[in-house]
Amino acid sequence: MALHFPLVDIRQEIDGTWEQLNTSESITVPLTGDYIVELIEVPDNGQVNGRVVISGLTETANYPPPAGYFFVNYNKGRIAFNPAQAGITFSADYWMKGSLVEAADINFLYTTVMSLSAGGGVPLPNIRTVTSDSSIIVNDAVVLADATSGPIVLSLFTVMATVGKTLTFKKIDSTDNFVTIEGYDTDEIDGDNTFDLELQHETITIVGDGTYWWII
Repeated sequence: MALHFPLVDIRQEIDGTWEQLNTSESITVPLTGDYIVELIEVPDNGQVNGRVVISGLTETANYPPPAGYFFVNYNKGRIAFNPAQAGITFSADYWMKGSLVEAADINFLYTTVMSLSAGGGVPLPNIRTVTSDSSIIVNDAVVLADATSGPIVLSLFTVMATVGKTLTFKKIDSTDNFVTIEGYDTDEIDGDNTFDLELQHETITIVGDGTYWWII
């Protein structure tokens, strides 16, 4: 079942110009749940300055965000806050090109924003190599794990942060050290909280449905 969060509109401009104005909209952090709101219009963070700005808070790439920070999932158009910010109203804005969303259609939203980020073409996946324990972020697509120096634990973000997000993990070293993919809190990967890559070139791809991670 698709997740639903409070819808907010923090883009001051409504004439389609996507230009920055000196005024901002207000955004109130939900009192309960995951402290997440869903944007009606989603910015394209592939452009200079095409990002969400919230007064008094700093954007972070880590989920869940610590106090004083907020996290933006630009693929899904969601902003997550720290529980300490619940019930507080902030001034927020963004500008530059984006995608006007008429309904909470996750597949449409994902396709549109990713297309905009790639200039209208097919987006290139974000690939990175890790050599030690690491936190996986929403912008990751392919993670190459080199466990030469010792076992590695890759900690996933909450599956509730995305719907339809896929992640691929590959163990690239020849040692006997395991690469463990670990679900956030009690999140499950095909029924288990962890999954181990044991052999060189072993690969796993998972997709989140908002409740569970599934191996595909």
